[in-house]
Amino acid sequence: MLFRKTIIFVFLFFSLYLTKAQRFNFRQFSVEDGLSQSQVFDIEQDAYGNMWFATYGGGITVYNGTAVKYYSTNDGLPNNSVNSLFLSSDSTMWIGTLKGIAIYKDDKIVDVDPERKLQSNIEDFAEDTSGTIWIGSYDGLWKYKSDS
Repeated sequence: MLFRKTIIFVFLFFSLYLTKAQRFNFRQFSVEDGLSQSQVFDIEQDAYGNMWFATYGGGITVYNGTAVKYYSTNDGLPNNSVNSLFLSSDSTMWIGTLKGIAIYKDDKIVDVDPERKLQSNIEDFAEDTSGTIWIGSYDGLWKYKSDS
């Protein structure tokens, strides 16, 4: 009987030890690793597996697993402080900045609000089942429905 209890104790002890031994591997990425700026506000993955990082003041950093590419106001962003990224069902990357919205489609940044009706701090995007893009900003809620 004592032998049986000892075997059960040893089994339970090692079972608990193995579950506690699980480790989580975190690695911090910085400007030295290729980020355009160290403060990252949002992350999105596109249809090709590229990782998009929205930064505070550094625009967007896109990482494909081996190389990085940067997008800024020089490329058409309304502002270099990017708060939010959203990949819609048609593979358009929606970009929310401190001063409005842009999209990335067909390998270029396009300013979708050149009249600056939405010159606001854009915080979030969502898409409903009909394809309407909902936009959350400091100035309220907006929606975009494509004409095409």
